[in-house]
Amino acid sequence: MTDEQSTDFQPNGKLSDTSDGGPDSRRPVFVPLERPAAPVVPVPEPPAAPEPRTPGEPEDLASTIRDIDPLTFRPRVSSVVMCVLFGVSLVAASVGVWWFAVRTVAGQQLDDMVLGAFHDTVPGWMTSLTGFGAVVSSSAFMIGMAVAMGLGGLAIDALRKRWWGIGQVAAFAVVAYAAARLLKEFLPRETLVRTVITESGAPLTNTAPSGHAALTIAAALVLVCAVPRAARAVTVLLAGSWSVLVSLLLVANGWHRPSDIVMAYLLVSGLALVALAFTRRDGMDEPGTRVSSVSVQIVCSVLVTAGVVACLYVAYVVWQFAPSLDVGPEWMIAPAVAASKVAFAGVAALTFGLVLTMRQLTAAPLSKVGLVGAPPCPPKA
Repeated sequence: MTDEQSTDFQPNGKLSDTSDGGPDSRRPVFVPLERPAAPVVPVPEPPAAPEPRTPGEPEDLASTIRDIDPLTFRPRVSSVVMCVLFGVSLVAASVGVWWFAVRTVAGQQLDDMVLGAFHDTVPGWMTSLTGFGAVVSSSAFMIGMAVAMGLGGLAIDALRKRWWGIGQVAAFAVVAYAAARLLKEFLPRETLVRTVITESGAPLTNTAPSGHAALTIAAALVLVCAVPRAARAVTVLLAGSWSVLVSLLLVANGWHRPSDIVMAYLLVSGLALVALAFTRRDGMDEPGTRVSSVSVQIVCSVLVTAGVVACLYVAYVVWQFAPSLDVGPEWMIAPAVAASKVAFAGVAALTFGLVLTMRQLTAAPLSKVGLVGAPPCPPKA
């Protein structure tokens, strides 16, 4: 490098000749390097909440949604297991009621004692041969009401386009009524003791379970399972009350023994719970509309609690009566009739409450997608 030359540092780190012959021309000038800009990393967008599958969507999208939230397509496994356990338990209880009432001396005596005195303990309009009582007590009216409730439930499912639900409740209704009819024909009834009823010439054939009661209960439960969430609690109260009235009418008019009614409730409701175990997406509430129901929670809690207490009370009364039924004292008649009425109301509350509970759990399992969309999650570490 000569006296007339000087060098500068260029941005690329090289020296350059900047000699201009001035007094400071020999001092080098440093030009700092420019740092390259940092690369921009795109921020990934959060995945959008999956939409429920429509009939026109491809199967791979439905599979993706099913993997993200399987509760959009089926109830919780725990709900299915509870449906089966409760259903089998009620069916087993119906077998136990039949065994006690038909295959034991005490059961036959208690049944006939209540049947002989029940007519005189109900309001007169229930047994009247004219007016409103005659209409309500007629077999045609009971069957017509049952058919109307059943068809109403199927129509509601059709309007909501729940084709799986239609098949589900229709199969349940057919199986329940067929079971009641076949059991009545094939279950044996041997006369173990002569009572006032048997001596009066009443038919000694088997009458359990009651076909009219089974048809009414099955139709009522079809309607309960079909209505939307907002109407489930009210429907249970109205349909259950009608079934209790039918039960009272059947015994008051001498058509059935009390055990026939109780067995019908347990058998039909047990089959309804087993049917709910087969609930699938087409029979469930739409995702995004699934919310907890205050009315269902209150009604279910009251019905199930009252039903359990009533059934325990009736079991205690029967246990107290059993040793003295051979004597048949007059003081037993009034409390036995009262206990049978409590039994009708209690078993109706228990069975309808259980069906309402499991219907809500199977139709509206709450989840991230099924509730109101994916809720905010805490940040991951």
